[in-house]
Amino acid sequence: MPIDYGDGGTSAVGRIVQVAQDISDSEDSGNETSYTNTGLIDLQFANNLTSGNKVLLQLEFGLGEAYDGAWAQHARFTIYCDTQGQLSDNATTGMVGGWVSGSNSAGSDMQYGFMRMSGSLLYTPTTTTPRYRLYRKRIDASWSMTIGSAHHNNANYNSGRTILTAMEITA
Repeated sequence: MPIDYGDGGTSAVGRIVQVAQDISDSEDSGNETSYTNTGLIDLQFANNLTSGNKVLLQLEFGLGEAYDGAWAQHARFTIYCDTQGQLSDNATTGMVGGWVSGSNSAGSDMQYGFMRMSGSLLYTPTTTTPRYRLYRKRIDASWSMTIGSAHHNNANYNSGRTILTAMEITA
């Protein structure tokens, strides 16, 4: 028997079945040039997925860097699933990438740059119990980055949350 969704439709295709979210107010720093687990996100759904359904992942976070008198260094971020590995379409570029842009027009006073980033991915899981984690890497190890802060040890510079939202969508 089909489900009546109240809008006159009976098709379940494209409907959200369940939502899971992990929010971190912590920081992670590093300059590794291979993908490294940040330890900030560890997300699972409350219930098993229905085989064949899709998952929409939405990632939001802030990236901080300290000015060091050199060109900005690109960073890449991706979501790993414990059973499927990296989920982005491109293993090299990840799910989202970028850098903190700033200017040293006041000499070396551009110290604690910060930029919000976001990315999303729709995919079909190969398991009914996915577990997601946020990974990061640098193009060049000479410059460190911080997720969740403007790269400063004072808590006043903690500037935003790291959030991963996962939605199971009927296929």
